[in-house]
Amino acid sequence: VDINDDDAAAEPETLAEEITRAVKTEEVHGLQLHLSTKSRTGYRGVYHCRGKFQAHHRGKCFSFSTAIEAALCYAQLMRRERTLQAQREEKEEKALQVRAEAKIEMEAEV
Repeated sequence: VDINDDDAAAEPETLAEEITRAVKTEEVHGLQLHLSTKSRTGYRGVYHCRGKFQAHHRGKCFSFSTAIEAALCYAQLMRRERTLQAQREEKEEKALQVRAEAKIEMEAEV
């Protein structure tokens, strides 16, 4: 049986291959991994404890078999936090705009 390397290259990338590539590119599934030179695991928010890798964020802790899995979890938590913060800021901006418009209307009536 002759195995052609070109055929193997044409196969879709597996998650393991994508994770291996992520170490070099700092990104998996469109999520930016948070690298850290201070962390023993190499990722911000990821710790190694009792044979497991844990993602810690705002009092929450999730356990995984690999540091990259924990780093992905941390990246998802950070993306969610940024999204929620952006939504809060947008809501506050709209509220300020409504108040400003109401003030202008009240001043116009006087």
